[in-house]
Amino acid sequence: MARWLVAVLVLAACKEHAPSKERFAPDEIAVAPPATSCLADGLGPLTAAPTFGGGCSDAGECELACTNGVANACVERAFLVQDANRKDPAANEWFARACKLGEALGCTNVAAYLWLAKQPATDADTACAKRLFERACAAREAIACGMLGRVALAEAETPEQRQAARQKLATACEAYGGMSCWMYATHLEQGDLGPPEPGTVRTLMQRACATGFDEACGRETAGETARGSAGD
Repeated sequence: MARWLVAVLVLAACKEHAPSKERFAPDEIAVAPPATSCLADGLGPLTAAPTFGGGCSDAGECELACTNGVANACVERAFLVQDANRKDPAANEWFARACKLGEALGCTNVAAYLWLAKQPATDADTACAKRLFERACAAREAIACGMLGRVALAEAETPEQRQAARQKLATACEAYGGMSCWMYATHLEQGDLGPPEPGTVRTLMQRACATGFDEACGRETAGETARGSAGD
């Protein structure tokens, strides 16, 4: 998971927008220069690539391919930056380039930074993140769809709105599995969606593992996943 900025952010800051309002340490995530406008403005069609390799094997090759318009190469270049130093702000810059070139995963990562990590975040940052998640989810980028459920939960003020947020998380989990199921399990376990449901959490963790979210494997609860990731 070191190669997924959004996964790092979500794992490190899952409670940032939960009712507990527990905050993460801002020096634990990458920092990017502030944007003057929302990246969602003027985006063309987005595509969620089935694989994340950019057809390049080193930084120079990926950078050249990205500069020549290969969106997946921009994502791969960001991953290489993360592999060297996950706090390096250059990763966000490469994800933004990928987003502008139509790669939905790049947009998801930029949105995750704005919503989970940027300090201080403005209302405009939050609105921009939501729009980017919406665009990426519309392209069937799995994590973006789960994150829309988290955004809806953070904004929920009534039981009906919390139920709608739960439905978004459940739909994303059913459609894509993986990290979306882990997000759903986490909020169920924390009681953010009503009384905790240990049996449902266990089932969701099993589905998350079976559909590619390795951190969920062998864990019965979302809390165990978070503790295991912190100790890795």
